[in-house]
Amino acid sequence: MALWSVRCFCSGSGRNQVKEFYDQSDPELQAAFDAALEYLIERPRSAWTRPQAARLAGGNCEDLYEIRFRACNKQIRPLGYFGPGGSEFTILFCAMEKGDEFVPKDACKQANKRRRKVEDEAHGEHACRCFCQNSGFDCEETD
Repeated sequence: MALWSVRCFCSGSGRNQVKEFYDQSDPELQAAFDAALEYLIERPRSAWTRPQAARLAGGNCEDLYEIRFRACNKQIRPLGYFGPGGSEFTILFCAMEKGDEFVPKDACKQANKRRRKVEDEAHGEHACRCFCQNSGFDCEETD
């Protein structure tokens, strides 16, 4: 049973860049993304640890979490946080990791900028509800 509802950052214009990343990815990467989410949403926050996930610390990464998986010879790192609702995890930005650094280098900065927008709804950005199902990862607009 899922403990977490997954949300994704949606811009004020309705673009869901996390879903776009997923849709433009190779089926191998999509399957790995699905498996990572399916595993994590059934685990308490305290179990979001390596190798499947990690809480980030320091600088622009403070209080963000990375979902960790490998696909297509790449280390994929969707970045997000627990919120804005009590049982929600919001994916804010999809990065990669190369040589212990995020690509792009400002991935945490971008993720936190999106987090602030989600938490300050005045900008029109919000978190779309996302879910895992047999056909893969999907998102829908919510109020």
